[in-house]
Amino acid sequence: MSPIEIIYCSQHYELKKTGRDAMKGRLNGTILTSVILMLVLAGLLIILTYFSPHNPIAAFFKNATKAFGYSKSSGKLIGLLCAVILCIILWLTIGSKKNYLRMAEGWQQLPDETLQKTVKQSIYIFCISFAFFLATIFLLAI
Repeated sequence: MSPIEIIYCSQHYELKKTGRDAMKGRLNGTILTSVILMLVLAGLLIILTYFSPHNPIAAFFKNATKAFGYSKSSGKLIGLLCAVILCIILWLTIGSKKNYLRMAEGWQQLPDETLQKTVKQSIYIFCISFAFFLATIFLLAI
């Protein structure tokens, strides 16, 4: 399974195990995947702007923050906009209803031990991406 499938599977498994609607795992998986991707992309963006401050991507974000003003709210607004765009892309592609149902059928065939491992693996994926993000902030952005 790919890391994205692990995240979706863990959400599906947790909801199904507790007797709730397993289709809500599609929304939960999409949101969690977008958060993880945002953490990784933000960390990569920090690395890129640190080592190459005059590249077009860094210039774009500097101009975007100038347009919204240099405040915490401008960063939150840009982050929220990127997260919403990423959620929509994931919702329509990897997390589409047809694709989610196809993946869920495959998960039904897996043994319970494997499904339990996906929960731990999804937590590890999140923790690694969050640690990467924090490391880039504390080591490079200071």
